[in-house]
Amino acid sequence: MIEKSSSLAAPGKITTMMVSNLPSRLQRSELMDMLDGSGFDGVYDFCYVPSDFHSGMNNGHAFINFHDHGTAVRFKEAWHAAAPFRDYSDSQTLRVVPARIQGLRANAKMASARTNVRNPKHHGLVFTKDQSVNGQSGLAVKDCR
Repeated sequence: MIEKSSSLAAPGKITTMMVSNLPSRLQRSELMDMLDGSGFDGVYDFCYVPSDFHSGMNNGHAFINFHDHGTAVRFKEAWHAAAPFRDYSDSQTLRVVPARIQGLRANAKMASARTNVRNPKHHGLVFTKDQSVNGQSGLAVKDCR
């Protein structure tokens, strides 16, 4: 089950997970393809993979917000200690824990503050087509990679 921590949302309210130990060359689109292909298509509304804009490599972790707590628990059970990216030389077993920041709105606010960058390689955040954050449509749709 999901670990308790005083800095996290109350149990039953956790919807955002942090996935760490991602291969450094893994692209957000590849992570999303793996999410979708492993039974999580259409059940998340936020996928943020921080990366270094100079190297194009990710920072080794991602934040994914699911529509509900039950799906977040199911994701942790399926992905924690798994090794789905064996094709990468730096592949490790994944670590999945509740993120410090919980929920779509809070994560969108945090990530947009960090990604206000004018870079042609930057793809922004990912929201489902029907999501709205603070009255504005999502910044990107799953198929813009």
